[in-house]
Parts: sequence; structure tokens; C-alpha cells
Amino acid sequence: MPSRKPAARLRRKPLSVLVERLLWSSAAALAVPAALPTPAQAATITVTSTADPGNPGTCTLRQAIVSTNTGSVAGTACANSGSPGFGVDDTIRFDASLFSAGNATITLADLPDNYLHVASNGIVTIDAGTGRNVTVQRPANAQNKFPILFGEALQNGNITMRLYGMTLRNGYLDDTRGALNGKLNKYSFGGFNSAGAGVGVIYGHLTLDRCTIADNTVHSPAGGAKGAGVMAGNNLTIRSSIISGNEAKGPGSMAAGVYSQLGTVSIIDSIISGNVVQGPMGGGAAGIGIMLVPFTAITTSKLNIVNSTVSGNRAPNAEGWGAAISAPFAARVTIANSTFACNDAPAGSAAIHVLTMPTSTDFSVSSTIFADTPNALCPAQGTSREIEVVGSGPGHVQGDHNLLVTPGAIDATMPFPADTAFGDPQLGPLQSLGGRTQVHPIATTSPARNTGSNPHALARDQRGADFSRSVGSAPDIGAFELQQAGLCGSAQGGSFASLTASSPNLCSSGATLQGFFGSGPWSWFCALPSDPLNNEFCGAKVLASATLLLQEANGQPLAHVPVYGEPLRLRARLTGPVSPPPGGKVTFVDATDGGFAPLCADRTLDTGSGTEGQADCVPGTGGAPYLRAGQRQFRVTYVGDSRYGATQSALQSLTVLPATSVTTLAPQPPGTLGEPFTVAADVSLAAPSEAPPSGVVEIHDLADDTTCVYSLDGAQPGCPLTPASAGVHPLQVTFHGGSDMLSSSASGSRTIARAPTQASVTLAPPAIVFGEAATAMIDIATSVDPQLAVPGGTVEVGDGAGASCTIVLPATDCTLVPTSGGTHAFTASYAGDGNFAASASAPAALQVAQAPTMTAVSLSADTIEFGASVLVTASIASDVPAALALPGGSITVGDGDDGAGDSCTIVLPSTSCELTPTSAGQKTVTASYAGDAGFAGSSGSVALVVLEAPAQLALTIDDGRDHARYGEALTYTIVLTNSGNGPATDIGISGVPGAAFDGATLAWTCVADSGATCTASGGGTTLADTVTLPPGSSLTWSVDVTVPQQATGPAAVFSASALDANASDSDVLVLFRDGFES
Repeated sequence: MPSRKPAARLRRKPLSVLVERLLWSSAAALAVPAALPTPAQAATITVTSTADPGNPGTCTLRQAIVSTNTGSVAGTACANSGSPGFGVDDTIRFDASLFSAGNATITLADLPDNYLHVASNGIVTIDAGTGRNVTVQRPANAQNKFPILFGEALQNGNITMRLYGMTLRNGYLDDTRGALNGKLNKYSFGGFNSAGAGVGVIYGHLTLDRCTIADNTVHSPAGGAKGAGVMAGNNLTIRSSIISGNEAKGPGSMAAGVYSQLGTVSIIDSIISGNVVQGPMGGGAAGIGIMLVPFTAITTSKLNIVNSTVSGNRAPNAEGWGAAISAPFAARVTIANSTFACNDAPAGSAAIHVLTMPTSTDFSVSSTIFADTPNALCPAQGTSREIEVVGSGPGHVQGDHNLLVTPGAIDATMPFPADTAFGDPQLGPLQSLGGRTQVHPIATTSPARNTGSNPHALARDQRGADFSRSVGSAPDIGAFELQQAGLCGSAQGGSFASLTASSPNLCSSGATLQGFFGSGPWSWFCALPSDPLNNEFCGAKVLASATLLLQEANGQPLAHVPVYGEPLRLRARLTGPVSPPPGGKVTFVDATDGGFAPLCADRTLDTGSGTEGQADCVPGTGGAPYLRAGQRQFRVTYVGDSRYGATQSALQSLTVLPATSVTTLAPQPPGTLGEPFTVAADVSLAAPSEAPPSGVVEIHDLADDTTCVYSLDGAQPGCPLTPASAGVHPLQVTFHGGSDMLSSSASGSRTIARAPTQASVTLAPPAIVFGEAATAMIDIATSVDPQLAVPGGTVEVGDGAGASCTIVLPATDCTLVPTSGGTHAFTASYAGDGNFAASASAPAALQVAQAPTMTAVSLSADTIEFGASVLVTASIASDVPAALALPGGSITVGDGDDGAGDSCTIVLPSTSCELTPTSAGQKTVTASYAGDAGFAGSSGSVALVVLEAPAQLALTIDDGRDHARYGEALTYTIVLTNSGNGPATDIGISGVPGAAFDGATLAWTCVADSGATCTASGGGTTLADTVTLPPGSSLTWSVDVTVPQQATGPAAVFSASALDANASDSDVLVLFRDGFES
């Protein structure tokens, strides 16, 4: 049983998967196997061994099933004794040698996943044979957990699986395991719960006849286990069968006995008893016995329970979902001649829970006992009400002649008809009283005795065989008929099958037994031969004759094979032996495969005149459904009137062909990636069908390989597809039809535009230092679900000034290194791709502070003489990589003085300049970097010693002559200059006249230039002063002195000295120099 793994988004799956998603919001995918070869013939396969898996030379049940699955002989011994070929309408039988006292047992091997698997699009019958039973079971102490039997249709097909005389026991389906979880849970919902441990069929019709499904278990710790005994994915017929002792475990478990998800469920002459739901909470759903999920968006489900017993089912932790039946979503429920007893749930619960009841005609109950509230048989019941409606409503129980324990058992949401009787039904415990199934007998004093009705003209009670449905003045209420005539006489213990017209003590006063005898059904009464309508004791009625006619719409006999939806008419004719003709009502029934599905209910007979009453049923009108396609069987049932007893017609067979469908698809408007669009096809059925199409339409987007489905029965036409790519999307529309109508398809296309986007960028951190990196984090926002598509391609982040980085999606960040400081505005630009349009972000600011620097300085010499220059070298260090940027601008170098030579400038990338100090001393040479846009300023310093330079003094003296007369006044000019690099500071200068002047008094003045200093004037017998001469300066003195008359010596000499500079002037003394001397 292959499984299909769920995809991240809805990729194309088989229709079954998509229908399941449409039907149930939490549904997991329903895996359907790939189509197997389909042979063209049927086969009869005889099982010759009860072994499993098998022995050479024998045919086991497992090998027989493999033969019908694959269309070929499995092993060597599963021979075909029927028509040539295998696989379509195959029948599996059992060799008589396998049975002991009518029973055979097959114990499946204790191996992992060792269930029996039927896969076919035809009819597969497994028949134990008349009066025989074959038990198929998992070993009692098995180590492996697996179910017993599972059947499924091949892809997009339908299967009919029929079991006769089979017992399926001890299956166990546990979703905590691995391998089988993905297989049998194909019809489990939510992807984790289990269903169908005894027998399960998906997408087809399951029939159980004379079967027992018992002691099977489903377990789901995650919640939602269901259908431990029987799981039906579509139609289900249970006849003369036992569903008992099955258990569903885990939170929210439900329907331990029978679980159906859609279609029609018919339960006839059967018992559903002792099934249990165990769970810690009840989980919001706890139906016991029967759980019907109709999915009204697809079809209207129907539940028919006739002549059956539902008893002793328990839901100890149920949270309000019914102890006997849970029928959500407005399933149409018909219950007749049945017994509900001792189905128990917590206090305040109802036996039958209905979710949503749109019309009051959807729930019909007739001649049925409801004893689920406390009564003599089960006094400690928690169940307090029989039927309740939750959701829309209230509803109303239609029908007649029902018996409840007390009026308090009626819930306000579901009132019963006015003729409902109340009282303890005086039920006995479940027991075997003939027939195949156990019943609850009633006491002779029970209020159910002779107070019921027989709306479906049943001949027998639940037990069948010799047990008449109506004995006495009226049928008993419930599934059991007390076989005592009461006022009609006594059979004296004899079987009714042995009665004859001359049987004694049944009639008196000359009356004789009238009617039919033998093996039944019977219609008998005591009456005078002269007045057959006057019953002597019990008022039994004349037997009418019922005939069903199949006609064209115009009333002519049907002369062709009709199609589904074609106008037809079914006519019922009731005739009697005397006038007036039979009156009252008839019901037209689809009895295909032994089912009981009313077509037209309670149609009043037009008695007219004579001995015939007529009523018509026109399918497709007045609420009557159209006749389903296939090999159908119909009958009409008559409930009788005051004179005529109930009866029914013989079965009428009719082949109805599927209608031809026509599908078209209108031109589709354009769309945008990620935006859902609804596609709706126009589907109709071709003439002569007048029925509206129903079923599922599948829309397949070939570009994305995605699929959606919708029901033509749903409120909203069409279904949404969400495109996951841009461009032209071819669309394939398929109406899958069904058993009533053929499939059809159409194609079209839709153009999908790229989805809009919005880029955004965030910088972290928002402020950095130049040379550091920032992270650009981008987001390409779009409304498209990321499960569909995500933007691809590249995103460029930049500031337009050289700093940028590139992100290749799906990455979301990149590193930015700005090329300068300051405020930078970065923008993210998404280029777009094939599915998403381009977009640009708003700017994001990044503050870039200057990088710190360190300035280093060095000198060509650390000591120089004043006046000399020194070479200063400076460098700027930073952590910023040189490949990114180097410091720029200038460095100013100074020694702290203000002289013109005390500073110099380095313009980067130069590294040095010359500094000439303007003074001597201990200097600090500082290099100051001013910084630039990316680098902060800094400074560095170094010590420099400037030594004082020696002064270079020169002294001159001159009076402008070379002789002097006695008594003559002389003026000497003395000049002192400093031509050295150092100053002459506080030095003494002296000017001394020679002996010839003999102490003469002199007067002098001093004139300074270039910063030199001296005393401005003075006098005395000598020149004496303290002066200072900076380099390059001079001092000039003018000294006036008179040569005395009495001067002695040959010459007048005037000498001057300063430090090591000396000078003198000598004049020859004369008396008459003016020409008198030679």
C-alpha cells in the first residue's frame, strides 16, 4: 500500500488526496496506489490452505488476494476455476476440506505490517459459503500490531468489496509505529490518527453479510482514533452481521464499532454492541458504534438502520458526542424497527448526537425502542437524553410508534412525534433466540408489544428465518418480535413454518386460517370464508399485490437504457381481491445490493375506482433523487391501510448509464505571483440528462504543478490556486465525474506578473570608526507566501562614494567598509528575478567617525648650535589598512618660539622639513597633525638643544688725522661690531687716552643699531661702559678730548678695548703743522 509523502506546499496529488483536503480542514493526504494492470475477465479462486503466508503447492487467502490484485496466479496453486483472467469481479472461495463443523480459521503470521491488502477497481468477493464461517485473526499474543483486511480502489477508481460469512478478529492499528502509519493511515485525519483495524475500504462500497467484526483495536496517542471495527470510505452495507467488542483508544477517539466518512450506510438485521471508546479526555468527539461523516460539501450522507440492535456501547470519557451514534453535518438518518439499549456515556450525554440539522425531514425514526436512559435492564446509565442537535436547528424527529423510557429522555432540540409512547420496555439481556444475531427480547407485558408499525413492510424481525415481523394486532416496537399471536390464537408452541389451514386451536366460530404458509414471509389471519375482510380476532389485513413499473417520462413502458438524470417515472400499482382498492401510502426504494435507500417516501395512492391504487415517483422532482448509474434494483413498499396489510413488490432491475459531461473554461484574467485566484469551470451534463452535475472539479496549474479541487455541490464555485511562478500558466481543468457521470476536461491559461517587492536595509552598528566595517542587513519584503516562492538574484548595497557590497540571495547581509569618514547614506538595490520585480530601499545613515592617529617625530640631530638648521622627520600611524586610505593633509613643526625660522610645514605624503631655531636653549620640537576627513589629528614631540654661538667682536678707532697740535681738540670715532653667531652680552668697553693727554677730560656719546645697547653719553678721563651686542649689531661712540698744551711725548695716542678686541689711534704732536714744520 504505497504512501505519499506530504510536500512543503500543495503539489499535484491524486484526486483522492485533494478531495480529502476539501472535505476535512485537518485532513492528511489520502494516498492512492498507482494503477495496476487491469485484466478484462473475472476469476473464481479457491483457497486450499489456512496457512499464512503459505506453503508450496497450496493457495492461501493472502495468495488469492495477490492474484486478484495483480491479475495473475500468485505462487503456483491459486488456480482460476471461473472465466479466463483475473482481477475484475473476482470471487474468492474456500475449499470444503478446510472446514470443521462449518468453521475454518486463518491466523495471520506474526510479522510486521502483515495485513491483507485488496487493490482493485472492480468487485472483489470473499465468500465463506452458505452455512460456513471463516475467521481471519491476528495471533492472540502477537508481538506485531497490524489490522486484518484493507481494500482500496486503484487511482481515480472505485472498488466494491463483499464479504460473506467472514469473521475478522483481533486487528490492531497503532499510529505510534512507523511503516504502517504512512500506509493504513491514508484515511486518517490530521496525519496522526488511525482507522479500520478490522476491515477498511477507501473509495468504494463495502458489504458485510453474515460477518462478525470483533475485538479489534485502534490506538492513537496523538488523538482521533476511529472505526476500530469497520472503516468505510464511501458506501457501506451491513447485513445480518455482528460488530462487537471493538475499542478505540486515545484522546478524541470515536466510533469504535463503525466509522463511515461519506456515502450511504445501511445496517440491516445486525447488532452493534459492546464497542468502547477509551481516552483521557473524549477529545471533542466520542461517537460509539456508528460515526457518520457526511461532508455535505460533496454529497449528502445517509444512515439507514433497519431491524437492528445497537446496545451496550460505552464512551466513559465522551464530551457530548453521543454514546450510540454521532452523525455530524446533517446526515440523513432513517431508523426503523430497531432497538437502542444501554448505550452509555457520562452524565448529561445523549445516545445520538447530531451536528447541524438543516431541515426537519432529515431524521426519521419509526417503531424503535430507545432505552439508553436508566431503565430496569441498565439502571446506572449516565446517558440522560436520546437524541440531541448541536449547531443549527432545532430539528424534529419524524416517524411514528416509538417507545422511550420517560418523556425526560426527549431533548428540546429534537422533539419526537406526538404518538411517542413512554415506559420501561421490559427488555431482557442480549441473548441468542434463533437467527444469527443476538437480540433484546421483550416481555409479554412490555408496552412495546403490538404497538409498533412496519413502515418498510418487513417480513421478518432482526433474526430472520422463521421470525415474523408482525405477530398479533400490530408489530412489536423494536428489532425483536414476540412470536406469540395473543388475541389471534395460539400456535401451541409450533413453528409458524409448520402451520397449515387446518392447524387446530387457532381459529373458532367456523373461521379458518387464511393466507400464505410454509417458510414465509407470512400474511395470515382468522376469518370467515364468507367475509375475508372481517378478521375474527386480531384484525389482520387482506394481502395486497404490489407491482413496480418502470416507465418513460410520458408514461410509456421504458424501452431503452436510460442515462443518469434522464426523465423517468416509477409507478406503483397496488391491487386487492375486493373493492375498494388498497389506499394509504407507498415508498419507492433503491434496494441495490440489499440496501434500503428511499427514493420517494410516503407517496399517497390514488385509489380511483376498481381494485387498483396508483402512485408515481419521478426521480429528480419533489425531493426525489435521480436514479444512480449502474446495475440498480428497485422495489415499492406498502404500509397498508385499514383493510389491506403491508406488502412489497418484487425487485425490478434497471441498468442506468452514466451521463456524459461537458466542461469548458472561460478566458482567465491576468494575475500576480503569490496572489490567489479562483478558477471555476462550467460543467454541464449532456442531454437527455436533466440532472445538475455533481462531484469534484480538479484544476491543475501545469506551470507550477499545483492542483486544487472544488465540489460542484459547494456554496462557492471554483477553487483558489496561488501561483508560485511568473509567466504564462497553462491550466488543465478536469471534471472527474463519478459513478453517475463521465469525466470531461478543458484547458486554458492565465498570465502571471512578477510579484512586487520592497527592499529595505539596516546597518549595524549605525556608527563606526573609519577603517571599521559595518554589516548591511537587507530584507526583500513581499506578500508571497515563502512556501510558494522566495526572491532570488542579487542585492547591491552602496553609498555612491565607493563603498559597496553585494548580497546573493538567499543570503541576507554583507560587509561594508566606508572609504571616508562622515555621514554616509547607503541604499539597497534589488535587481529582481524571474518571479519578483526590482525595488530599492530608503537610504540608511551610517556615521563614520575619524580614525585615531599617532604622530611620531625625530630630528637629524638632537643638539645644534644656534643659527644652525635641523631636519625634522614626522610620520602618522593608524590602524586603518593602507589599502583603504592613508592620512592626508599637513603636519606643522615648531620649537615654541615665534621667530621666522622656528616652524616648518610637512605636506603629506612628504615626511620632513627643516627647522632653524631663532634662539639658543633647551627646545621642544612638536609635530602637530591636523587630521583630515578620515583621520583624527594628533601630535608628537622631541627635545632639541640649541647651543649659544661665540660672539666675533671687531673694534676700530679713528680721529680722522695723523697729527695733532698741542692744545687742539680731537674727536675720536670708536666702532664695536659683533659679526659672530653668538651675542656679546654685558661686556665692558674702555677707551683710554695716552700719556700725552696727561689726564685731559673727555666727553662721549654712543649710538647703537641692530639691537645693541650702550650708555648714550658720558665723560671723564676715560671711556668706560657695559654694552650688549647681538649678532650682526654694532655700537658707535664719538669721544671728544683736547690735547693739553703741556702734552709730552711724541704722539697723542687713544686706545680702546672690548674683550679680546683692541684698537688704538696715534697722532704725531706738532707745533706748527700747518706748514711751518717740515
